[in-house]
Amino acid sequence: MGMEQRLGIALKKAVARKSEEIGRDYTSYKLAQDSGTTQSYAYRAINGKIIPGREILTKWCAALGCSAEERAEIFHAAGYLSPEEVEKMLEDETSAAVA
Repeated sequence: MGMEQRLGIALKKAVARKSEEIGRDYTSYKLAQDSGTTQSYAYRAINGKIIPGREILTKWCAALGCSAEERAEIFHAAGYLSPEEVEKMLEDETSAAVA
């Protein structure tokens, strides 16, 4: 499985969680609207065809209301974070929440 497919799986999980939270389908069109990107770009990423840049993923994570764990999974799947960086990101998030 390539990085595009792993990223697609991670994004689909976040979209499914968002859909459950709002009580209806959260579509690639809505993700694009909420993040200022195009529906086509969002659709291709969610379906494991492309890897967007960090800035786009950051916008999508914000629109989806991703938790630290979801953001770490998405950025790791896209190849932007190593396992060590994921661990540090989650530790930092936990420390900030406790403070």
